[in-house]
Amino acid sequence: MRLVVLVALVAALVRGEQSRACGGWAYDPTQGLTFDTTIGEPDNGALYFGDELLAEWKAYLRETGVSDAEWKKILFEATDKELEQVATKWKSKARVVDAIAFVRLARRVEPFATFDVPKPAAESADVLADAKAAFAKAKDPFMVQRYGFQITRVLFYQHDWPGVIAWFDKNADYELHAVGSKEANPWSLHDMHGNVAEWTLDQYAETYFQQMKDVAADPVTLPVSRNPRTVKGGTYQDEATGLRPANRRESELAWNRRDPQIPKSKWWNADAPFIGFRIIRPVKQPNPEEAEKFFDLYLIK
Repeated sequence: MRLVVLVALVAALVRGEQSRACGGWAYDPTQGLTFDTTIGEPDNGALYFGDELLAEWKAYLRETGVSDAEWKKILFEATDKELEQVATKWKSKARVVDAIAFVRLARRVEPFATFDVPKPAAESADVLADAKAAFAKAKDPFMVQRYGFQITRVLFYQHDWPGVIAWFDKNADYELHAVGSKEANPWSLHDMHGNVAEWTLDQYAETYFQQMKDVAADPVTLPVSRNPRTVKGGTYQDEATGLRPANRRESELAWNRRDPQIPKSKWWNADAPFIGFRIIRPVKQPNPEEAEKFFDLYLIK
């Protein structure tokens, strides 16, 4: 009897294909914070920040009456004084007030989100505490996601490599580590970045972002062959810049070259200790027919 599992669906929520890149603010010790429109996740040349995250902010603020010019100014251009003026003007609009509060926190986080600028421990602790408080207070799922990412940034970019919440080349000694040996992210999930890259259900497609441009929900690329599949999130072999949701690569047949089984296993990947997967239980237990359909689709007999 087959054990019905849904492999790597958590990847569809956090590390998975619909994960949004986050960026835009650039920090320079001599210039302070500036907005750089070239910042984004370089997957197939897609500036995901410019296209997708901005669309999400626009949708979030759509019902407030704030114009496109105004919300873009709130996010990227307004000085602290101008933010105060906007907050006063739109004080009756909770989402505008929440957006301004987020921008203020994100600007505080930014100097701590780099490996190149020394960060006093006390200041880092204060910023982290405020980010966690905002995360706990947030009610809207969109703002919860945004604050959660800011928490992850502060935790990740600590100079104390053993304290960073991911295993990568600076702290892993090029070895696989036990699951859960690092602090969980704000959603209580371990090892969402680094340690092992996550094998997902999706077929790999170089044009994925173009294919999913207008897909609002469940942007999965259904498999038509065993390889290549999409692998995401970086590994213990990668530099810190590789530990991001949009770090996606295609699986390789060579990863299973030394599998001694005949026929070879579909999942062992004997030559790829840097690859893993995530298992979760479906909310509703599928019936035998649904389970068989799932295996037929994703395992490809």
